[in-house]
Amino acid sequence: MPTLTRVEATARAAVISAESYQLDIDVTGGGERFRSHGTIRFRATPGSRTFVECKPEKLRSVRLNSTDLDPATLVDNRLPLAGLTERNTLTVEVDTAYTNTGEGMH
Repeated sequence: MPTLTRVEATARAAVISAESYQLDIDVTGGGERFRSHGTIRFRATPGSRTFVECKPEKLRSVRLNSTDLDPATLVDNRLPLAGLTERNTLTVEVDTAYTNTGEGMH
């Protein structure tokens, strides 16, 4: 799994700027996983492309602005985002595993 490089971070920062993040987590299901629903609102250079990092056990759905994206486009924990507009909303619904590594939900 690739990690975000400094060059990639600099390039992404030149194209987008985050406005807000909202994360709703449902831990009532029990078991080994929990479900979360995240929304990122951001500005971008119109027509640009980038990616968002996402590391779910299962990517249930993804929507960029008014378009549903294919969850199968998530490769190496990177979800490509193309055709960005001046103002964008990205929404994802995922199942994520609990961990005991000091990272994530325990």
